[in-house]
Amino acid sequence: MSNPIISSQLAVGKVTLLSLPGYNLMAWSGTDDSHSLNIATSANLDFSSASTGLTGNSNTALNGPAIAMLPSAAAAYVAWVGSGGSICVTMATPGPLADGSSIPTWSCGGDVWTIANSTPQSAPAVALGTQNGQAVLNVIWQDGGADSMVLAQLRLGYEADSLAFCSLGRSCIGTPSLTGGSGGRYLAWSSGPPVDNQYTLNLANDPRGGVNFDFDNALTRTGYSCENGMTYVPLSSSHGCAVYSNQYGVYSTQIARNQAGDWVVNTATGSNVTIADGMPTATANAGATLQVVKGVSQPAIVVVWPANYGTNPAGSILIDYFQPVIAPIPVVQYVTA
Repeated sequence: MSNPIISSQLAVGKVTLLSLPGYNLMAWSGTDDSHSLNIATSANLDFSSASTGLTGNSNTALNGPAIAMLPSAAAAYVAWVGSGGSICVTMATPGPLADGSSIPTWSCGGDVWTIANSTPQSAPAVALGTQNGQAVLNVIWQDGGADSMVLAQLRLGYEADSLAFCSLGRSCIGTPSLTGGSGGRYLAWSSGPPVDNQYTLNLANDPRGGVNFDFDNALTRTGYSCENGMTYVPLSSSHGCAVYSNQYGVYSTQIARNQAGDWVVNTATGSNVTIADGMPTATANAGATLQVVKGVSQPAIVVVWPANYGTNPAGSILIDYFQPVIAPIPVVQYVTA
C-alpha cells in the first residue's frame, strides 16, 4: 500500500488533474448541495491550501468534470453533466497573476453549450481534434437513451446551443477515457455484464489521432474488478498503462502490442501493480508527467481519485504517482507436432 497525498478537497465523481508548465490544475464536483464545479491550481500535488472556488461559476456538475486543454494552456474546455441531466460545455481561462504569485487563478462564466436530448449515465470524456479540417471538441459519454457510448463534436468558434450526437455501438460502466499521445487517440472503457464480480477492460485506437476507433481490433479482456471505469495512459505507440478502480483500491496493468501487432494485457512480472488500497467512490483518473525522484526528473504516472479513506471525510481527493515497470511481453511458444 502506498502513502497517497490526502487533499482537504472533497469530490463527487471523477476528478481531473492536469500537469501544466509550472503548476498543476485539478477540477472536480464538490460535495456541497449544489455539487459546484471547482478548479484549483497548485505548484505541486498538494492542493490542501489551494483556492477552491471557480470565479464566475454557478454550475452544478454531477459525476465530475472533464477538461480539454488548448495546446498553449491559455484556455480549456470544460464538460460536465448539469443539473438538468444534459451534457454541458463551457470555456475556462486563467486570470492575471496576483502580486507575488506565479500561478494563475482560473475562471469561467461565459456561454454554456448544452447537448440537448442527452441522458448521460456517466461523466463525459473530452479531447480536442479536427473533423473535415475544422477544429472540434470531441465529447463521449454513456447515454441511457442510446444504451451505448455516444459521440458529439462541438465546432470551436461556432455558436452551438444544441449539439447532435451519434452512437458508438459500445456500452460502458463508470466513465470512459479519451487520451492521446504517441500512436494516436485512445478510447478506454470498462464493460459488463459481470461474471463472478469481474468486468472487462477495453481499449480501442485511432492511429490517425481522430475518433474513428478500430473497434474490430480493440482489446477486450475479462476478469478485472474495474466497475468504476478505467483510463489509459499511452507511454509509446505500442504500450501504456491502464488504471482502474473498484471499491477496494486502485490498480494498474500494462497494455501493449504483441509480436503479431495485437493489443494484449502484459502478464510479465511487475506489469500489474496495486497503486493504493482504500475505498474509491469513482473512476481513478491518470496521466503521464515528470516527477522528481531522488533529485532527478523521471517519467511517472499521476493518479487521482475520490475515496472514503480511513478517518478522512467521505469523498476526500487522493493523489499518488508511480513509475511504471515496462516489462517485455512474454513470448508465446508454439509447439508443433
